[in-house]
Amino acid sequence: MAWARYIKKIIENNIQALLDDNKSGTLQLRFIVDMDGSVSDITAVSMQGTKLSEVAIEAVRKGPKWIPANQNGQTVASYKKLPVTFTFAKN
Repeated sequence: MAWARYIKKIIENNIQALLDDNKSGTLQLRFIVDMDGSVSDITAVSMQGTKLSEVAIEAVRKGPKWIPANQNGQTVASYKKLPVTFTFAKN
């Protein structure tokens, strides 16, 4: 899945900052996918104020366009919820 590869690369590029923040878990993002596939109104529903929320919000903002929702044959704007998980490896 292209999104998983994209977010993995973003996390890898920010790994030291995420480790320094010392917060792991599953972040829930909420945003609007507009009719043209662009995103707006990106917010962290959980884990606000963490480096993970900052990195994930920026990844969605700068990432590729999304496929907009379709309702009754019409393209519509819609809310999307997206979980992003970051956990520390156990030794």
